[in-house]
Formats: sequence, C-alpha cells, structure tokens
Amino acid sequence: MICKIYFGRCNIFSYLIWLILTGNQLTKSADMKTLIALIILLGPISTLISQDIEGAKDHPLLSRIAGFSIFDYSVQNFAGYQFCDEQGKNITVEGMVSYYYYECDCDIDPKKIINTLGGAITTLGGKVYGEGPNQRWMVLSADNKITWIDLYAEDFYYTLNIIEKGEIISEITAESFLAELESKGKAIIYLNFDRDMCVIKEECKPVIKMISDALKASPELKVSIECHTDDIGRSDDNILLSTNRAVSFATALVGEGVDASRIETKGLGEVSPVATNETVEGRALNNRLEIIKK
Repeated sequence: MICKIYFGRCNIFSYLIWLILTGNQLTKSADMKTLIALIILLGPISTLISQDIEGAKDHPLLSRIAGFSIFDYSVQNFAGYQFCDEQGKNITVEGMVSYYYYECDCDIDPKKIINTLGGAITTLGGKVYGEGPNQRWMVLSADNKITWIDLYAEDFYYTLNIIEKGEIISEITAESFLAELESKGKAIIYLNFDRDMCVIKEECKPVIKMISDALKASPELKVSIECHTDDIGRSDDNILLSTNRAVSFATALVGEGVDASRIETKGLGEVSPVATNETVEGRALNNRLEIIKK
C-alpha cells in the first residue's frame, strides 16, 4: 500500500513539473500559484518515504542493497518460526526473531536480490537449506550461535526473517577437564540440546566419550552432574527439563562404561544464571551442565 501511494505521489509530482515546463494553460495566473503550492507540499515526499522507519537498522550480518529503505521492522526476543531442514522438511526453529521489510523506488530482478544477499551469507560460511520461487532459506553457524535466514524478494521489495539461537560448543580435552575439576572443583560443559528436549545429539557424542574416558582414568573420582537452563518457559518446567537433561547425560556416561554409583544428578532450572537471559548469547551460556567434583 505504501508503495502504491509513493508511486502515485511521485507521478503527480512529475506531472506538475511537466505542466510548468510545457507552458500548459493550467499553469497560468491563479492556477500557477496552486501548482507551486502543491509542488512545495509534495517536494519532500520522496525524501520522507525513502527514510527508514524509526528505530530500524540493518542486521549486522547483512547490509542492505543500495537504494532500499526499511519500511517495516520488528524484533521478538524469543519466538518460534517455521523453517526447513537440510532435507527440505518443515521444522520449527526458536530464538530471537528479527523481521525486515525493504522497499525501493526501483524495478530490480528478484534473482539479483537473492543472489546478492544469499551470496553474502554463503561467503560467511552459511549453507542453503532450500529454495523456492523468489525465496531462499539459509543457515549460518558462527560467533557462538546458529542463525536461520529466510529471504524473499520481488521486483521492488524484499523481506528478511532472521532467527538467532545461542550455541556454545565445548572445546575441552580429558586432561583439561580433569585439571579444571582439580583446580576449580567443577567443569562446565555445553551440549546443544534442542529446545525443550533432553535427547543427546549425535554431534555431542565425542564430548560424552571424552568425559567418560577421563572419569574412567580416575576411578576414585565421584561427580554430581548439575544442569541449568535459561528462563524461557515456566520455572517448574525448566526444573523438570534440567533434571531430565542431567539424567540423560549421566545415562550416556554409564553407557560408555562409567560406574553409575559414581554419579549423582540434579536439575536446577533457571535459578543460577551466569549471564543475562535477554540475549541469545546469554541464554546459550545459561543452558549448561556443570560437573561438580564430590
């Protein structure tokens, strides 16, 4: 709607200029004063229309295409969004959801928009998960978070839906794990569980194996596995979720040959954050497992 009004005003403005330049009879005497007043009124419109809406700015990942302005923008601190996986199946992803609507006074090939912005994401290491008419879905893992990008384009506008989820990857060896237990009395482990799930992912198996090997190398060592969450959701649900995750982690260690009698589990939910829950990075830090030396 904004676009149609914009083009309509631009056409009126151009028509008035044409009347004056061609010396049309409508521009004589009193009518001339009216036309000049209209031109003064309409003159700033293109400048006003081309400005971004208040509070809007480009996402740090993607600079806008030249000539486009942000006409609509919103951010949800936490929400779900329908996306697709690598096989093209629909999935729900969760995190901070940012929406951008860009528009320009132009006529540009949508494929050029998609290839330009899509190319910027793949240059950063992103992967294309799916494509449709004038649309592309991409995923990027970088800077301790995973980002999903849904890009759609037409010949005078494009939209971006960007969903960000904190993702901390544990980089720890058996030696550093035992050293941390000895010096600090605990070691912090980050496993990237799916939202509201307690299933150990395949990608986390190497961490499980490393910790089980370390514990088997020190058979006298007993530990308590304490799981923490962010503050999304109900407090009692987070307690239950963290308890189940701690149990899943302990069960995985036992499956690798660690004696179950050496392990205790505890779910603490959201009560002991180590960072703010207002950002995706902070929530990623709060979703953690602490292995406490007993």
